[in-house]
Amino acid sequence: MDERFVNDRSQIFLDVEGALAEKRLQESNLTAEAKALADNNHLIVAADKEYAEQTRERSINRNAEVQRLSTKIRELEDQLANQQEIKISFYKINARKRAAEQLSQTIRDLKDTKNELEVKLQNFTAEQEKLHDNYEKRKQELNENSDRLHKELEKLETDTSTIARQETCNALANIINALLKKTPAPSTEP
Repeated sequence: MDERFVNDRSQIFLDVEGALAEKRLQESNLTAEAKALADNNHLIVAADKEYAEQTRERSINRNAEVQRLSTKIRELEDQLANQQEIKISFYKINARKRAAEQLSQTIRDLKDTKNELEVKLQNFTAEQEKLHDNYEKRKQELNENSDRLHKELEKLETDTSTIARQETCNALANIINALLKKTPAPSTEP
């Protein structure tokens, strides 16, 4: 055998073994990437669940607060209607003055309660929008990470060793052909 052929053949096998070892290392990353993708998917589900829970809690709180303030407004409106119906004799100046002050206070309380309800509703809306924006931002980050992991998995799942094996076969065929050209053909004469 030709010494150059032996060296070239050994080098080709060393190269393909190195390339295949690198591919095996990349394939071991496949498991890590799959785990990262599964973890990311769990985070997406957790984010959805957390958002739904927080939205439900905020909705319950908003409804309770609206109910409380609405009840208070109705009570104040009833008081106002009752106070406006009271007729006090012209001669009872102190009672009339007290009734006017009480009416004035009830009107202020009613106005303040209506303003409080409006502010609470605006605050609930702003908080819900902020919660939704944070949720959307988090969900987008998780989805982008999921897409990236899917692409990496697709790359790792394809058999990338075919190129290295094909190149090795071609290189071996070339050095065998080169060896055959150097070697004299055996004579067929007896």
